[in-house]
This record gives sequence, structure tokens and C-alpha cells, in this order.
Amino acid sequence: MATVIEYAEIAARVYNKTNFNRIDVPTGWTELEWQSDMPDGFSAGVYKKSNEIVIGFTGTNEKQIIDFAAVNIQAKTSSLH
Repeated sequence: MATVIEYAEIAARVYNKTNFNRIDVPTGWTELEWQSDMPDGFSAGVYKKSNEIVIGFTGTNEKQIIDFAAVNIQAKTSSLH
């Protein structure tokens, strides 16, 4: 089972969108798939170690104005249902 540190490393890797500041895949893990930032800000990675698969993905993207406006502001004002 993945450790808390490995989950954190995978999350950090997914959120760091450029190769310049991306951390390495955790030791013993293989990156099977990578979806870089799409226009809506979504990005994700699929990682495998032995028979375990972990999918890391981003939530909202602060650099995408529509993402920020459509989700973060609504969440702050509790208008999401």
C-alpha cells in the first residue's frame, strides 16, 4: 500500500505542471499515463507499484479564470449544491 509520503509525492507531481518544477516519480513507482493541463485546468497521472494503481489528479486551477469563477467563488459563497 502506498505510504502517505508517496501519496503526497504523486499529488505534488500532478500539480506541478511544468517539467522545470516537477518532482520525480516516487521510488518504485512507474508513471503509466500523464494528461497535462487541458484547457479547463484538469490534469492527471496514473502510477503503478507492484499490483497497486494510484490516480492523481488536480482539482481547480487558479490560473484558469473560468475554473476559478465557476467553482472557487461558488464554493466560497456556498452556492454549490
